Amino acid sequence: MNKEKEVFEKFIEVREQNKQVSLTIEFAENGFWIRIFKRKRENKPARYADDEIVFNYKVDENIEKTFEILQEKIREVGE
Repeated sequence: MNKEKEVFEKFIEVREQNKQVSLTIEFAENGFWIRIFKRKRENKPARYADDEIVFNYKVDENIEKTFEILQEKIREVGE
């Protein structure tokens, strides 16, 4: 449960950095998915994310690196 709490708190912090992008997070048994959506989209159904990050607790060890990648992808999608 502590990992999920840490992820959720960091998720909120990263989300606040770019209001042009919307994020969703889905927790699973061994990790989580973060989907990135551009706020204003043209000719694209809402269910399709513009980008996605998958983190597996058993494989991926550095959660900070994941959030660095997330920040980079948010900048790209938000442009």
